[in-house]
Amino acid sequence: MPESFSFKDVALEILHDAEESFQFRGGRVPAMTLETDSNDFYPVSSRDVDAFLIDFLYHEKGIIANRDLRQMIIDGFMSFAMKASLQEPAYRIAQHKKTIYYRLSEQNLLRISAKGVKPIEYAKGVAFWTDASDRPQIQPDLSVKPRKLLPLLRKAFRVNSEYELTFVANLVAFFCPNLRTPILVLSGEKGTAKTTTSRHIMDLVAPSSVQQVVSLPSREDALIAQITNAYITAFDNVQFPISPRFSDILCQLVTHGSYCKRSLYSTNGKAVFALRGKLIMNGIDEIAARPDFAERCNVVYLDVITSAERRCDSEIEAEFDAIKPKILGAIINTIAAVLADTKDYSAFAKPRMAEFAQFGLKVMTAIGADPSEFLQQYQHGIEEQIADAEARSPIVRVIDKLLFQKTGQHVRETPTIIATQVNRIASQFGIPLTEQTANSITKTLKKSISALKASGIILTLPATRQNERWVELRKVGESTPTREHHPLPVVDELDENLDDL
Repeated sequence: MPESFSFKDVALEILHDAEESFQFRGGRVPAMTLETDSNDFYPVSSRDVDAFLIDFLYHEKGIIANRDLRQMIIDGFMSFAMKASLQEPAYRIAQHKKTIYYRLSEQNLLRISAKGVKPIEYAKGVAFWTDASDRPQIQPDLSVKPRKLLPLLRKAFRVNSEYELTFVANLVAFFCPNLRTPILVLSGEKGTAKTTTSRHIMDLVAPSSVQQVVSLPSREDALIAQITNAYITAFDNVQFPISPRFSDILCQLVTHGSYCKRSLYSTNGKAVFALRGKLIMNGIDEIAARPDFAERCNVVYLDVITSAERRCDSEIEAEFDAIKPKILGAIINTIAAVLADTKDYSAFAKPRMAEFAQFGLKVMTAIGADPSEFLQQYQHGIEEQIADAEARSPIVRVIDKLLFQKTGQHVRETPTIIATQVNRIASQFGIPLTEQTANSITKTLKKSISALKASGIILTLPATRQNERWVELRKVGESTPTREHHPLPVVDELDENLDDL
């Protein structure tokens, strides 16, 4: 260094070299590489960048740089990143056009395309966040063909046979970043290894050195932080149904929406978070109280493990680690086969998440399974969850309890009387229903006509309301026996089991 130099001169020299040597990315979190031709990106404001500057200035410039000099340079890096305006780096798996890049470790990528799978060290235009908690992935056995995938998964996971095709499609979809993928909900009784299954899936997709299967946060900002700072998230032992607000956020996560909030209370600025990720949830209860959330879930039931089949955790992990390279290799080769599949699957019926359904059909073709059987499983699962969600609608629960204490499970009364009875039952049983009036009850029932029908309740209204005002409700269905008339008991005398009816 010349004897007379200024911080400004040093900063300008470093910034000039950095603009030509390093890569920068804009977005919500501006990022940069610290090496030439690298796919590893760090937040510009991170300690990693600051530590790099301290080391570089000392060894290359002979300067013990104070905070002011380092901040001057970092501000320049930030400007470069903001001007770059490129997509933020990815976590573990990135997609550029029709090619998927899977990061096994630093400088060790797999390029997956319609042409096949190829190990590479560097991919131009591809960026990955460098996270200290990331654990290198094992080397997949790429000699394993897609048709071996289903038999391998049967050895590693205890998925009920009625749901295994949708499970396979969901698992393979987890490796496709741009594909809108339903929430994989692992359900079953106690002792079905839901947590272990969640952990093994996470280890297949994005292994980490920290606990990956966590509890569902209770606060909204904690939920956003959890799902936007990882490629895939797994929530353990979820108490369903979850809140309407959390349902909305998770629906946007799987359909690639966005979340906006005020950045600071002292300003009117806003912070926008892209919601696009993969999600696993497990629990015992029914999953959803809202049909829109149920439509975005793929519920897979696990088989119970008998006492004779139980083993130590160390045995389970050893067996999974032994078969994991083959499963991962089969999944990666299946993705390549799906990318190469140019057949037209548009003739099939399209459920809510049609893109995933068509992807699943291609997966079935690749692994040698029946595409129509997969579609049947997937559509049946959605219909089943929607029916369950509609049955848990507050108005349906209230009407069901109202009819339970009526002779023949049938009532025909004026809207005023119906509204009074509905409000009383909602209050007694603690059902969260907006208080109804003679004017609102008819509208509420008409809006819920499909949910009522799904629960075996038929709503009948007069053809014209000019001269007649009545509401008729009747419970039908072979599985519902006729009960004798009994008045509703007072709250203090209710049998605890009655609340489950």
